[in-house]
Amino acid sequence: MPFNLSIIREATAADAPAIAYLHAESWRSAYRGILTDYYLDNRAHEERLAVWQERFAAADAKQLMYVMVAEGGDSLVGFVCLFPEQDQTWGSFLDNLHVMPGLTGRGIGRQLLSEAGRYLMTRAPHCGVCLWVIEQNYGARRFYERAGASIVGSRSNQMPDGQSVVADRCQWCSPDLLLANDGAAGLQTT
Repeated sequence: MPFNLSIIREATAADAPAIAYLHAESWRSAYRGILTDYYLDNRAHEERLAVWQERFAAADAKQLMYVMVAEGGDSLVGFVCLFPEQDQTWGSFLDNLHVMPGLTGRGIGRQLLSEAGRYLMTRAPHCGVCLWVIEQNYGARRFYERAGASIVGSRSNQMPDGQSVVADRCQWCSPDLLLANDGAAGLQTT
């Protein structure tokens, strides 16, 4: 059943705690059996909060980062983080797209991906878009493949719990390929 979003808007530094919480909860759901239980149960929330506070502080100083959050009712239900034109070869980097566990499969991620495409069409229309997805994260891989991404390579990534995991590079040749015919065009954005 589709989820009725209230709004997708640009995030601010004040959103860092809610983004970090959602990010950690998403990892606890999707990465169980991939990352260590100790990390997921005892360190993920604190570590993700430090990451997001640092990211927003750096974004104000020097880093080009764009984050959008999806709200449903009174709570944050998803977010996407972009680094436009980060790489000369691969283009813009989609670093994070997470939806609150229990709400996945209801169109929130697809709407966020479409909004990311719309934003990149205005900011970096002539370059591709890429992301890394953990190879064992089968649900995310299927999501990106259904959204038209091509797997164009893999590498070993060091994770915050100290493990190395294999991640696949997903790529779209143009940001307009992130758009979906999903009804998101009528969604209120700010």
